[in-house]
Amino acid sequence: MRWFAQVVGTASPDTTPSIVVHFDSQRYLFNCGEGTQRLFVENGVRANKVTNVFLTRLNWDCIGGVPGMILTLADAGVRRLHFHGGPNLTHFMAANRHFVARTGLSVKVNEYPLNDGQFFEDENMTVRVVELNPATRSPPAESSDSDSEMGTTTAAHEQGAMKRKHDTIADAASADEAIALKRQFIDIMFPGQPAAVATSSTSSAAVACPADPAIVVSAEQLIALRRQFGQRMPRTRPARSALCYIAQGRDVLGRFDPKAAVALGLKPGPIFGKPTLKRGESVTMPDGTVIQPQQVVGPSRPGAIFVVLDCPSVDYIDALVASDELNALAEAKDTESPRCIFHLLGDGVIEHQAFQAWIRRFPSSTQHIILTEQCTPALTQFRKSAECQLRLNQLDPSIFPLSYAYLISLYVCAIVLADMPNACVGETNLMYFMEPKPSLDRSQVPTITDYTWAGSVGKEIRERVEFTAAIEQAHRALEEERAAHAPDAEHPGHEIVVTTLGTGSALPSKCRNVSATLLQIPAIGNIMLDAGEGTLGQLRRHFNIDSTSQGADDCLRKLKMIFVSHLHADHHLGVIRLIVAWQRVTDQHPLYIVGPWRFWSWLQEYNGVEQLYLSNIRFIGAPDLHYTLPDDKASPSARAMLNSLGLSAIRTTDVIHCPMAYAISIEHQSGWKIVYSGDTRPCNKLVEMGQQATLLIHEATLEDTMRQEAIDKKHSTTSEAVDVGQRMNAYAILLTHFSQRYPRVPPLNYIPPRTGFAFDMMRVAIGELWKMPTMLPAIRTLFP
Repeated sequence: MRWFAQVVGTASPDTTPSIVVHFDSQRYLFNCGEGTQRLFVENGVRANKVTNVFLTRLNWDCIGGVPGMILTLADAGVRRLHFHGGPNLTHFMAANRHFVARTGLSVKVNEYPLNDGQFFEDENMTVRVVELNPATRSPPAESSDSDSEMGTTTAAHEQGAMKRKHDTIADAASADEAIALKRQFIDIMFPGQPAAVATSSTSSAAVACPADPAIVVSAEQLIALRRQFGQRMPRTRPARSALCYIAQGRDVLGRFDPKAAVALGLKPGPIFGKPTLKRGESVTMPDGTVIQPQQVVGPSRPGAIFVVLDCPSVDYIDALVASDELNALAEAKDTESPRCIFHLLGDGVIEHQAFQAWIRRFPSSTQHIILTEQCTPALTQFRKSAECQLRLNQLDPSIFPLSYAYLISLYVCAIVLADMPNACVGETNLMYFMEPKPSLDRSQVPTITDYTWAGSVGKEIRERVEFTAAIEQAHRALEEERAAHAPDAEHPGHEIVVTTLGTGSALPSKCRNVSATLLQIPAIGNIMLDAGEGTLGQLRRHFNIDSTSQGADDCLRKLKMIFVSHLHADHHLGVIRLIVAWQRVTDQHPLYIVGPWRFWSWLQEYNGVEQLYLSNIRFIGAPDLHYTLPDDKASPSARAMLNSLGLSAIRTTDVIHCPMAYAISIEHQSGWKIVYSGDTRPCNKLVEMGQQATLLIHEATLEDTMRQEAIDKKHSTTSEAVDVGQRMNAYAILLTHFSQRYPRVPPLNYIPPRTGFAFDMMRVAIGELWKMPTMLPAIRTLFP
């Protein structure tokens, strides 16, 4: 049987390591960090055959893509998913209950060491676990009691939101009771039955589950859900263990020997070579003679072994080299030794002498695939997006800069692995075939492409006559209009730079990542408006383009506030990675987060899985900033935020999308005002709050011909979004959050002045938005 392992994600600025193992019947995914599902799309990996996901650590770098992957797989028709991992996996899955739920999907959790017997076994392979723990002591976990007091203390809150520490379910519950309760949550989130089937036939009324309106439950269950879903789960503490998986394929049956079969009287025909014999079953001939399998089939051999090894820092090396099970693999011979080891390594591990000595103990037949940022070149991962940027770059290099990529890690890797011929760097689409014949296959690895004008893609674009003509015409038009727009450079807020890191809706695609918009405000700092999965990776690719730009760390250092508009996964799953990266580069000021109270509840619960140091975060519930509240009702935290950011007002309003969905208005005493809609239908409250906005950033999910679908899904069409801006008398309008139906430019009949379509990695000052309508004809030519 042919089966193989494929590297999907590498250790790069915008992706984390992930591996897919392919069998005919299904796929097995090892680790699922942010951006994994976008990598699936980019590289043509079929996600709908994934039914088992193995996680080496309960750390966002390993699990940040899990919530989005669950939703994607469920919508692709997957009906069952099994997740396997270490302590707190059940807690993590249940913590996502406020925004991840699917009626037709069944999700089961296999948490080490709570499982009984063999960790995993099915028709394709068995999996054993080796647990590694760091040599250094874990730092004391942050008190959950103190965490619950970090946000504003005003009384306003959403129905069912957890704001008081005594709203924790069964705080004194035993470990077994806590796990049982969390598993019940998971069963409610993923009942694995059609939505039309109520979960209680005795119910007199069937109603929608608050976690997902598609789930229909009995009235009795709804009461329980309302009581429990909004409350915090029993507490847990982060575990620092890393799991290494030793996987082995099923025994390979021996070959059928046709000569032996003929010698026994088995003539060529329907019975000759019958699969029954290879399965170990006997065959009876017409004359009554019984032929046993061992008479015509050679002996079976053990299936291939591979290892996914996670050593996140040098602190784990002692446990690694002392592991009896891993050392036994190093000393094994022939078929008992691993054919391939995927090494997921943290900083400093690859060059550590003890690790290098350990890896050399394995036989030369073992292939080592190294996945560490120290050895991985920061090549372009999302190639179609890079090509789109290259086309747009011709129009205006300052608005459409090229993404950052470099090859320097290849040099580091060449030094470290120079005397290890059986080791190589993990690259996207690198494959290792386990059966029938072990081999390393680079045939699908993308070629190193230079996405600059010096490369082959740039030359091909410049050779397109229609592209060149459209760009030259746009440049002439811009020059003709420049003088008329000179006053734009003096308008309040003209120097504020808007960087649209993600401009797609729902799911990431080849050309557009999910929602994230960065405001860079001189003398104040940076504000992030939503942060979907992959936001940090987009930021890293964007802000290291050249030596004159802000570096990514400097951009994070200046980050003052994150606004989360609502709890749909495409708007907030990038926040945790942003927090971790922000904590790494600064402790000079607090980070303010404004959003639904349930988002804060989720962060607090996740803090029991991975320590986020929430004492450095100041959370303010979006309802506490509602534009209808008088200024004297502002909470101390809200006033402190305004003082810290040097702003005159930050206001919110509820909008027409899902429960607890908000828009935000940010104002400065100099006269500028920026309004961000989040996801919404055209909303009168938003128009009222946004009057005289300098810039409206509004979702435009669908084209005008799909208005009914926009109504059904509570989104806006392009013309509706423009109309909202005109009704609030906005000076400029930027449209974003496009359906993946429109990978490039959605249709719009009328473009008002200073109105533009957002593209991923676009960076435009408000004073330059006048250019966008002028460039639109050329943009449409660039993307026919």
